[in-house]
Amino acid sequence: MPNLTLGTLISESTALVGGRLDLTASQVSLYVNMAQLEVARAIPHGEMEATTALKVTASGKTASGFPSDFDVPLSLSRVSAFDGFSHLNLTRISIGEIDDAADSGGTATGTPNRYALMGEQVWLYPTPTSADSLLFRYRKVPADMTATTDMPSIHTRYHPAILYKTAENLAMRAVNPELAAYYRNTYISFMQATPSTQESRAQSERQNTER
Repeated sequence: MPNLTLGTLISESTALVGGRLDLTASQVSLYVNMAQLEVARAIPHGEMEATTALKVTASGKTASGFPSDFDVPLSLSRVSAFDGFSHLNLTRISIGEIDDAADSGGTATGTPNRYALMGEQVWLYPTPTSADSLLFRYRKVPADMTATTDMPSIHTRYHPAILYKTAENLAMRAVNPELAAYYRNTYISFMQATPSTQESRAQSERQNTER
């Protein structure tokens, strides 16, 4: 399946809803990027998973290095000092639970085993007593497309889904609920019929085994 560029998505989605000449390319690109984000959030998290190292300083209540493309947290872990291949997951709690912690009213120190997210900060508990590095696994948001030659930052197999979702959004903007419903159903059917990377890999392995 060929890659679809922003320019192609703009022209094709506009054509699907009757050649909306009243919309500028800039306006349609907004709907394309909105559609890309919706598709990205609908696919298995493994497709959009990313990791980054967060830096921890002694006596620092928060970790630095928060990713700019963060969407949803998956896990936060630290590498065991005894085994560089094992990861000890920290338990996610609310910032209120840290504030209300029974031990010292949230001021305890030690090796962090819990964390909370507030805005773009990762709060650690207990407060670390030494520098460390944590592995933050998260679901990322796709990068916005701005140039007409830009391509979606999700797998090629999902590019048609972006097209259908954009067409749905444009139809809704034109207050054409019947056309919007048509492309919404087309989008849903396409997503249901499209295998994830893991499913595609498993299918390919089965076919190779049967040969």
